[in-house]
Amino acid sequence: MSNSNTQKKVWISIAVIVLLFIMFVINTFAFISSFISSEANLFETAKVDIDFNGNRPVFVEDDFFLEPGRERIQPFYLRNNSTVDVYYRLYMDDFVGALKDALVVKIYDKDHNCLFTANMTDLTRETPFVDTAVLKVGETKELYAGVLMKTGVGNAYQNEMVSFSMYADATQVKNNFNKDFDN
Repeated sequence: MSNSNTQKKVWISIAVIVLLFIMFVINTFAFISSFISSEANLFETAKVDIDFNGNRPVFVEDDFFLEPGRERIQPFYLRNNSTVDVYYRLYMDDFVGALKDALVVKIYDKDHNCLFTANMTDLTRETPFVDTAVLKVGETKELYAGVLMKTGVGNAYQNEMVSFSMYADATQVKNNFNKDFDN
């Protein structure tokens, strides 16, 4: 009788092992297929590349003479070399010299409509100019940057200097409703 009980236990163990194996195969197939064929979660990769004035400075040191109330305006461009439409931002950094505190920066469109005005030291990566318009794939946008010396400074900044760097960043439009830029 013990031989019959042992055989029964062996057959039950084999049946449980086969059932567990079948459940394992089904669950593994379901898990793998959820990654392979989920059409609702498709995504595309994109290349974001913006040409900012051909890597040439907007303002050249030699032609930068200011006096109170005088504005120096220079043309520049942004070209979207990306594979997707982008938003762009402009900002300044690397400020050197006391004159930076007496200057206002303006961004103009190609028709010389003012899009942005701020104190020079307020146009930073944390507080950039972000255009409301989308820069389409292959589009080139002509802009102007103006630097204006405040009228009320008098001679306080006579013989002072300033140097700075101007930057442009871009981020894709698709799935970016808040115009988030990776800092």
